[in-house]
Amino acid sequence: MAHAATTGVFAGYDRHSHFSRRLAVVQAALHDAITAAPAGPVFVLDVCGGEGQVLLPVMAAHPRTADVQAVIVELDAASVASARARIAALGLDQVHVVQGDAGLSDSYVGLPRAQVVVLSGVLVHLAPADRARVLQFLPRLCTAGATVIWTIGNRFDPTRARRVHRTVARHGVEVVRIEAVPRAPEDRVRHEVGVGRLGAAADDAPRGVRIFRFRLSLDKRYPRLRALVRRLRRRER
Repeated sequence: MAHAATTGVFAGYDRHSHFSRRLAVVQAALHDAITAAPAGPVFVLDVCGGEGQVLLPVMAAHPRTADVQAVIVELDAASVASARARIAALGLDQVHVVQGDAGLSDSYVGLPRAQVVVLSGVLVHLAPADRARVLQFLPRLCTAGATVIWTIGNRFDPTRARRVHRTVARHGVEVVRIEAVPRAPEDRVRHEVGVGRLGAAADDAPRGVRIFRFRLSLDKRYPRLRALVRRLRRRER
């Protein structure tokens, strides 16, 4: 699928990065989830969906596009504007963008129940308690049996992906498969994409609930570590 150029907070999804390789795996998982959805309308929810890098190429090419309604929830204003421009250019009138904090329940009020939810690049940026809250909240946003797609990357902690997949399974999502993202020799991050099936649904999302907050990346929380990593990289060159 085509990779659109990206800028701002979602820059890096070019053809030669580990992000673009992860993107292709997530797009394939989304394509399969839409294909496998029961006949009739399908609602897709893309949490922190940015400029629509995952969703829009799939929607533009999928044979079931006419069945699919979709919403991207995104806070960044530039990304929202870019997503809306791409939606218009592709003629995807059934895709909408909610500009709002995906970590607040108010951003989801009034949306249909999702048969597919995409959490690409979300869980990796959350503290363990917030990951659990997101997973506990999914039954309020989805239908029973909804497909959940998530990503996780390992850089400094090789055990993190395994722990996150276990957390997903503990919170009512049956892990169907985990796919490793192909790596190039220069890649420093190993990505995995998980696909799961949600169990039971729950009551609609209440207003005014904080679900999660993104935390700073490890190197930003520990600037001395970041400086050390930079020095080590310079020595490798």
